[in-house]
Amino acid sequence: MVFAAGALGGPRRHPYRRVFATLPAPRLGPVADGAFVAGVVATAAVLPAAFRNAAFGICLGCRVYPLVARFRSGSRRPVDAPARPRS
Repeated sequence: MVFAAGALGGPRRHPYRRVFATLPAPRLGPVADGAFVAGVVATAAVLPAAFRNAAFGICLGCRVYPLVARFRSGSRRPVDAPARPRS
């Protein structure tokens, strides 16, 4: 409901505008333009992954997560593979 009110009324009529204007806004500093390069690099890294997901249905996060989980656990076997019985 709040999202709809903000979308229809715009930022000047959003219900949470007063909360933001009184609490966090006075504590924020002026806007700096130093993050432009980081934004371009992050966008360039994400766009191929988003295209791969949209065009071919290959989710890069779904492919990388088991690898990260395996390295975090210290195990050599894949996360989805069942454990081998000991003989």
